Order: sequence, then structure tokens, then C-alpha cells
Amino acid sequence: MVESAKPKFSTRDLSKESGLEKGGSTREIFKSRPIDSTNTDVQKIMFKFSKSILVALLVAASGVSSFAQTTQSTSPVNYDSYGWNNDLLSSITFASGTNAITSIVGSTSIADQGWGGEYEPGNQLYLTLVVDGYSLWGDHFAGGTHEWRSVSYDVSNDPSQFAALNVAVGGIDWSTAQDVELQLRSSTIGYPGWALHAQDAQFSATSIVAVPEPETYALMVAGLGVLGFVARRRKSA
Repeated sequence: MVESAKPKFSTRDLSKESGLEKGGSTREIFKSRPIDSTNTDVQKIMFKFSKSILVALLVAASGVSSFAQTTQSTSPVNYDSYGWNNDLLSSITFASGTNAITSIVGSTSIADQGWGGEYEPGNQLYLTLVVDGYSLWGDHFAGGTHEWRSVSYDVSNDPSQFAALNVAVGGIDWSTAQDVELQLRSSTIGYPGWALHAQDAQFSATSIVAVPEPETYALMVAGLGVLGFVARRRKSA
């Protein structure tokens, strides 16, 4: 808590100096006692006040931002597997500083046309968030059965997966991360008689990056200007 400085003269003394006893107004107090900017105590107060202004401006500036939204899409690909495979079908790369992923949607036609068993959750295509070769998140995209099916994917259909994805994105250290990708990959079962076939597999992702607006820089420059002005006044004195 900032304590107010104690007055060096009484109200009675002030009224005498300002002429209030003779019917003067309070406005005359300030006219009769102008601020001496060369006074050391006054300069200290002005300097502290200017720093407070700068801090306030920087705090305000930190909350002034817009979001650059980008949607990226992969080209449709066809895929065939007859063994145990973990192949990369397609990928997109996120811009440095990406804060969140707001949408991932995709589709494919898929089937397991082998004569063996079928297991849709395991004989599959899946999405994964990969940072410098390490997977931070993954989700089932589409799986094969003995019948051809058209499958649509939307990450928002599973709120827990959607939340986990953005927790992973929020944890990326962009000062060290070199390559951040969302990949569509296969995870196929290679028992005899098993196979996986996908046609026109594709997806798109929308991501956002917080971008400071011009007002942010203007506030910062204004704050630095105030601080610099007072510093120059102190030096010249």
C-alpha cells in the first residue's frame, strides 16, 4: 500500500498562502504553487509515477492481441497394406507459436478385404501430433472391416481427445521445437489373410497463433517514451 506523504504545512498555512481567507478558490492553490520540476524530490516522484504508467501500459498491451487462423489440408491419398506396417500417408506442419488447434476433420473410404479376421480399432489409420520425431497425441481416424465403408472424422466428436490435443499443443516449447506436424499414419495387422485398403484418405486442420496487434506496440512505445522523457529531465537537472 502506498502511503500519502505528510503535508509540510497546515491547512491554515495553506489557506493563507493561497488567499482562501480572502475569498479565493481552490484552483488558486495550484496557480500559486506551481510544480518545480527541477526539485529532486519531485523528480523522484515523477520517475516512480512514470514507471507505474509503463507497467500499466505493458499489462494492458499483453491483453491486446488477435489470432491468425490458418487452415491446412492434405491431398487425397490411396493406401494398401498386407503386413505389419506403420506408414506415413500425409502430414501438415504447424507454424511456430501455434497456440491451439480448433478443428480437425477428414474422410476416407476403407476396407479390410483379406480373408482373415477383422479388427476395426486395430487395423487402422490414425492421426498423431509429432514434435521433432516424438508423438505427443494420437487418435483413431478410420479402421477396416470386410465391407467398404465411407468414414468421416471430426476430432470435436470426442471432447476428451480434443482437450488432450490442445493440452499437448499448449505444452510445446516453441523456442526449441524444430518440426511440429500432424500426421496421418497406418497401424496395420499383418496376420495371414489380413489387409487394409484406403482410398482418398485426407484431412484438414485449423490452427491459431496469437499475434500482437499494432496497438500493443503503440502502448509499449508510449510507456518507454514517458520513462525516457523523465530520465532525460533527471539527467539534465
